[in-house]
Amino acid sequence: MAKLLASRLGWAWCDTDDEVQRASGRTIAQIFQDEGEPAFRELEATALAESLQRDHVVLALGGGAVFREDSRERLRQHARTVWLRASVDSIQQRLAQDPVSRMQRPDLTSQGGRIEIEQLLAARMAIYAACADWTIDTDHRTPADESIEIECWYRGLHQVGRSSE
Repeated sequence: MAKLLASRLGWAWCDTDDEVQRASGRTIAQIFQDEGEPAFRELEATALAESLQRDHVVLALGGGAVFREDSRERLRQHARTVWLRASVDSIQQRLAQDPVSRMQRPDLTSQGGRIEIEQLLAARMAIYAACADWTIDTDHRTPADESIEIECWYRGLHQVGRSSE
């Protein structure tokens, strides 16, 4: 979806998970296995900070990228943040249909699967809501529809002078 939105805006796009993997030469699962989640979160925070220094870029963030206060503060100061909210069923279906996620993403709880999704959403909802400048319910919507809605929202902010562009 980030790539679609960037195209609509005429901007570049960046996925911080891809940046972490590129910089480290390892998959996220390998980083978790070799060094643990704290090491991954440090690399993720660095990728986010570096990406936010660029102008006119749409960032795709992993679900845990907003847990660090310094990352949330950087986002508040330098970005407009959209929460792509989805139900447990939608997230489970999307992950099952994405072979790249299955290969590169580790389980973040001991249960994995649906139970993991339920636990993580319950723990993260308040943080996501607090970070979001805009929220879109993505169930039963296409990435193209989502990118159009975000573009309209962003351009509306820009027209009234509230953009951080």
